[in-house]
Amino acid sequence: MRVDDSGGRRVRVVGDGLAAAATACALLDAGFDTVILSRGSGARARQAAAVEALPAATTHLLGELGLQAELVSAGAVGVNGFENLHAQTPRVLDGTWVHVDRQRLAAECLLEARRRGARLAPAGARSAIDADAAAVVDATGRAARHSRPVGRDGAEVAAVYAGPGRGRARPGRVTRTPAGWAYRLDHPDLTTVGVVAATPAGRRLTPALAAELEIDASAFTQVATRPAGVQWSSRPVEGRRISVGDAALACSPIGGHGVRFGLVSAIAAGAVVNTWATGDYDTATAYYTDLVAAARRRHLTSLVALEDPEGGSAQAPEETPVLDVERHLVFAAEVHRRPANVGGLIVSREVCVLPDDALVRSAGGFDLLLLRDLLRGGATTREATAGLTASGVPEAAASQLLAWALRHSLIRYASPSGTAREVRTPGPN
Repeated sequence: MRVDDSGGRRVRVVGDGLAAAATACALLDAGFDTVILSRGSGARARQAAAVEALPAATTHLLGELGLQAELVSAGAVGVNGFENLHAQTPRVLDGTWVHVDRQRLAAECLLEARRRGARLAPAGARSAIDADAAAVVDATGRAARHSRPVGRDGAEVAAVYAGPGRGRARPGRVTRTPAGWAYRLDHPDLTTVGVVAATPAGRRLTPALAAELEIDASAFTQVATRPAGVQWSSRPVEGRRISVGDAALACSPIGGHGVRFGLVSAIAAGAVVNTWATGDYDTATAYYTDLVAAARRRHLTSLVALEDPEGGSAQAPEETPVLDVERHLVFAAEVHRRPANVGGLIVSREVCVLPDDALVRSAGGFDLLLLRDLLRGGATTREATAGLTASGVPEAAASQLLAWALRHSLIRYASPSGTAREVRTPGPN
């Protein structure tokens, strides 16, 4: 099947949130004539401001889109630690989170999209504009009517409360309640509290819960009510329409994945539409469908992991393993031929499959399949580092690359006997 290319390089993005702005930027960078069909400033004003906590690693996605300056303009602040009192074993998670008002970040990114050349049109002009578009991006959130039917997991609803900010933001906190769970996120301009439960009574900000969250309940006002269960589109791509952000996969707020998926889907959608323009509809569509399905599986799995006795969290930054320079390493990842995003185009190529079903081929500009060749038959960490250095990777970067690959199970230490064993990867599917 080929996408209708009568519109040439004209693409329409429907929506005015972060996913819409990010997708518009990706399309503009690929050379598309991009129109954002917006509900207008009045609709945006009705969206309650709310603080989000982003794992610091998520910011590289904004960098890939050229939107890191907008994160700063939106008043983002770095906060060390996250208090997970929801897990069976409460703990303070180490690492850095970025606290930012999502509405303000979306507004800054929309301004940047306009600076890059995006044009705004009222949503009422949609039917006329869609008729001559090569593709339409649906970024209208959970209510996206073109992304039906949807699947759902959970019927919880979040009551969102807003209160005064703090000059110095505290670590975020998530905790259990008798009917569900609640969270608190600080920012110098605003503090956001969400109380999640299936019933209205369970979503009240009671004095006991306020004490648990260390806030003054009298200073907080309920500003919004939002669905909190996981929802996904059964048809994230249909014809020349592609859904991004919450229209494709709306995550639970407890997982900390919503903004990340919005950015990932924006980058992917830009590459998919760019590939459609070359005439390869099927490869690009299969790539995006698989991407959304894999993200859904990872998110649902992470929600289960949140309950584990070790107190893990889907938001926890990944710890960097300590490399043992004398132990032998072997390549452990499965390698399959799958559609992948290569330089803004979807092509079929060999990729490494991570344990969470994510597909990768490179890290920091380094082709990860070269690790397979380097470790064929096994090598000590010291030898692997020397091999990477000989291929032009700086020594410090080589150590970081090996640590990253070890953390993501692309490589592993050989058996305790010290005998290196080659791990054969499957042939292309």
